[in-house]
Amino acid sequence: MRYISGSKVVFALAALAVVAPSHPLLAAHGYLADWSVTEPSTIGTTKLQPGQYKLEAEEGKSDLQVRKGDKVVATVPVGSNPSGVAYDSGKHDVFVTNFGSTNVSVISGATDKVLATVAVGSGPRGVAYDSGKHEVFVADEFSDNVSVISDVTPSVVATVGVRLSPIGVAYDSGKHEVFVTNHGTDNVSVISDVTDTVVATVAVGSFPIAVAYDSGKHEVFVTNDGTDNVSVISDATDKVVATVAVGSFPVGVVYDPGKHEVFVANDGSTSVSVISDATDKVVATVAVGSLPYGVAYDSGKHEVFVTNYGTDNVSVNSDVTPV
Repeated sequence: MRYISGSKVVFALAALAVVAPSHPLLAAHGYLADWSVTEPSTIGTTKLQPGQYKLEAEEGKSDLQVRKGDKVVATVPVGSNPSGVAYDSGKHDVFVTNFGSTNVSVISGATDKVLATVAVGSGPRGVAYDSGKHEVFVADEFSDNVSVISDVTPSVVATVGVRLSPIGVAYDSGKHEVFVTNHGTDNVSVISDVTDTVVATVAVGSFPIAVAYDSGKHEVFVTNDGTDNVSVISDATDKVVATVAVGSFPVGVVYDPGKHEVFVANDGSTSVSVISDATDKVVATVAVGSLPYGVAYDSGKHEVFVTNYGTDNVSVNSDVTPV
């Protein structure tokens, strides 16, 4: 394991390479995301060459920064308190939820500028791209609904009522459904992207936060911050098939398709729990920095990145030897 230090407050990580859908998390403290630029591009007056960049937001700021290594190469102004981020592999655009300004900024992949600002519900948090319908689903925490944005227009084409305080969002490409964690009612809403309606509500643990889709097992993993465990939902039955005890205050979660494992950041115990999806059991516990929150998988390096809110750094763990 290695650490990457920085003065930014970082919350969630998302893989934004064209070959892999983003895995956004809610981000109360900002986020850091990988972005793969495949051809020469421009943000404002800054020219970007092909390579790996980072998208980063700082708490209290209203812009998106693009970093190459430790250097900021461009800054994209967005709304107030940018929170979640999702990459649209169909349009090559980036969708950013602005928690403080109740809207979503759409950054064009063609011009690398904000091409639209879409009004959504109050307190937009988590966001996920639905590659089947070419739509973006946004959890509006204070409105208790989900805004569905078409990436063609882009505009809101549907508003789906869910339960209290929706936060995390994940797209299930196998069933063409969207799973939304309702932090205030201890359950998960399952939305059909065909009808944009709730087709099931699944009871989970206390105070569910983040959610990740396991494409290998066709299961959904939900972190329950209040009961220190992870609920595993089968997308075939929309029922909990396992409950996995992890560390204290689990928050961020990501699926590693290379090892068929799920990594969970335990905010209260300075660790990451590694769950095998074959057994739904913890197979390793990895020590990281203080107050780990966001977690993301790098498919290119087979590494897992964990943001440590308390120590202002990022832990990098190999999924081959997660120690």
